[in-house]
Amino acid sequence: MNEIKRQLQNVLEEEYRFVNKNEQAVINHIQNRKKKNRKVSVVAISFIALLALVLLAGFWQQDRQLHAKFERYFEEKMFGKDYDILFRQFDYLKEQDALVAFIEYEKERKVIYLAYFEYEDGWEWRQTTGAQNNPYHHERLWSSTVQEPFMYAGVIETAHLDKILVGQKEAHTVKLDNDLTYWFAVSEKAARIVVHKTNGEWVRLAESISAENDEAITVPVVDSLSPTQSFIELKVDTMDRGNKDYYEYPLVVDSSIENLQRGDVITYINNNGQQTISRVLGLPNEKIEIKNGSVITNMNHIAHDYMFAKIMGEPVYEQYMEKMKGQHFNEQEAKNIYFTSFPHTQLAANELFVVPDNWARGAAEVITLDQLRGKIAGYARQNYDALWSEKERDLYTQFKMANDVEIFRGVDPITYVRVQLYAKFLIDEQTNYRMYTSKEGHVLWSESEHMKENTIIGSEKNRFWALRRAKLIERGEFQENGDDGVIKYKLENGDTGIWTMTKSNTGIWQSNFLPIQ
Repeated sequence: MNEIKRQLQNVLEEEYRFVNKNEQAVINHIQNRKKKNRKVSVVAISFIALLALVLLAGFWQQDRQLHAKFERYFEEKMFGKDYDILFRQFDYLKEQDALVAFIEYEKERKVIYLAYFEYEDGWEWRQTTGAQNNPYHHERLWSSTVQEPFMYAGVIETAHLDKILVGQKEAHTVKLDNDLTYWFAVSEKAARIVVHKTNGEWVRLAESISAENDEAITVPVVDSLSPTQSFIELKVDTMDRGNKDYYEYPLVVDSSIENLQRGDVITYINNNGQQTISRVLGLPNEKIEIKNGSVITNMNHIAHDYMFAKIMGEPVYEQYMEKMKGQHFNEQEAKNIYFTSFPHTQLAANELFVVPDNWARGAAEVITLDQLRGKIAGYARQNYDALWSEKERDLYTQFKMANDVEIFRGVDPITYVRVQLYAKFLIDEQTNYRMYTSKEGHVLWSESEHMKENTIIGSEKNRFWALRRAKLIERGEFQENGDDGVIKYKLENGDTGIWTMTKSNTGIWQSNFLPIQ
C-alpha cells in the first residue's frame, strides 16, 4: 500500500481536484503493473530453467559421446587381446580424462594394468603401470610410473590387511581370487607405500623385494682381527635402530676401503668436520635422490629396509606417531624426516651418497672418497663372550672336543641351553646340532641335513637371535614333568616363550628339536 499512497500523492500534486475516479484509476494502474511483473518473472524463471535443462542435456549428450568414443578407442587398442575391466572412472583427476584398471590374460599368466587417458582432439593413452597377479610373485610388490600423474598399483595378500596408504591417501582396492587384493592410487607427487595390518602393525613396501630384505639388519660380529683392522670407539647414535646399534661396544674398523658396496657402514669426516658413522646408499657415478623418505638410485627403488626413512628403527610415520603418543616430541620435525626429499644428483667418480640408519640423528649427504676413514666391520666377538660365564664357555669347549653328553652330568637345564646357544652364536652348527636330544622317537632330522640347511647365509641373523635368546633364557624358569621339561621365559614384547627339553636315557636334560619360540 505504500506504493499506492506514493502514486496517489503524485496524482494530487498534478490534479487540481481529487475525485474517486482518479483514485480508482491509480489503484488499477498499480495492480495491473504488478500482474505484468509477475508474468515476466515466471516467464524469465521458466526460460532459465529450460536453458539449464538444455545445457545439462547438452553436457550429458557430450559426455555420452565422449564415453562412446572412449569405448571404441579402448576396444581398438585392445583388439585381439583377452581382458576384463576391474575399474573405470571418467573425470578422475580432471574433466575429460579416464582411469582404467584391467586384467589381461597372457598365455600362462595374468597381469593387471592401470592406465590413464586424456581427451583433447581425441582420446590419448598417456601412461600405464602393471602388476602381475597370477602367478603371484612376492618379489614384485608394486609398480609405478615415473612422471605425473604418479600412478601406483600392486597385488598383495588380503589376509590381515586393513588398508594401504599411498603417501597419506588411502588406495582404492579390488578383491581378487586366491585371497589377493589389487590396489592402486594416483598421486600428484612421488609417494611412499605403507600397509596397515589388522593387528595394528604398519609395514612399508618396497617396489620389489629380495631374499636379503627378509634378513634383519644386524651389527656383524668379527671373530678375529685382520692386519688392516683396529678398534675405534665413537659414541654417536646415527645408526641406532633402538638397540644401541653401533655404539654399545667399541667397533672394529677396517682401513681398507676397496670394493665398497651399497649397504656398507663407514666412518668418515662429515661435512661439518666431525668423525661419524653412516651407511653407503649411493655409489660413484650413480644418480641418487630421496622422494618422500625413499632413497632412489638410478630411478630404482632398492628393495631393502635401509633405503627408507627411519627414526629409532621405525620405518613408518604413522606407527612412530602411535608409539610416541603421550610423549613430548616435535611432531612436525618427525614428519619432515619421514617425508624428506633430496634433489636428484649425479654422483661423480669419487663421490658417495651416505644416509644413517637413524635419520633423526645424522645427515643424508654427498661425500668424497677423501673423507673416508674406513669401513666398519662390526663388533669384536670378545665384546660378547663375557655374556656367557667362564663355566659355560668351558663346557662348550669340552663338549666340542669330546662330543660326549656326559660332560653335562649334573648341569642345570638353563645352563645347558645357554651353552647350546653359545655354539649357535659362534656359528658352530655341528655342536649346536649334537646338543639336541638323541632319544629314540625324538630325532626329526639328521646331522647332515642340518648342516646342509644351515649354511653361512643368514649366520649374522642367527647369531644375534642366539644372543638375545641366551639373555632371556638366563632369567627363565625350568619346569619338569617326568621325562619332559620346559623353560619358560619372557620375550621382549611381554609374551611367554618356551624351550622344550627331554631327559635322556641316562638322566641328562637335552633340547628338543624345533623349540617353540
